Amino acid sequence: MVSFDRIVVDDMEQELANDMPLVDRALIDGAILNPVLRDVAARENDSERATFIFRGLALGGLTLAGLAYERARLRVGT
Repeated sequence: MVSFDRIVVDDMEQELANDMPLVDRALIDGAILNPVLRDVAARENDSERATFIFRGLALGGLTLAGLAYERARLRVGT
């Protein structure tokens, strides 16, 4: 995981409270809603390597992916 510049999880509170974390807590930059809500940039630049670690249900991931895709399309104007 240290090869990534930015790591985002599905739910920060859930991840921090879990006894079996998916990734070292010190490496987590935020939750998926932070970039979607624009609280935190998804990337600082085009070369930044980011990943999303998801603990939840597949349906939730699909929903978030759709929202992120639509937000990105609106942002680039397509």
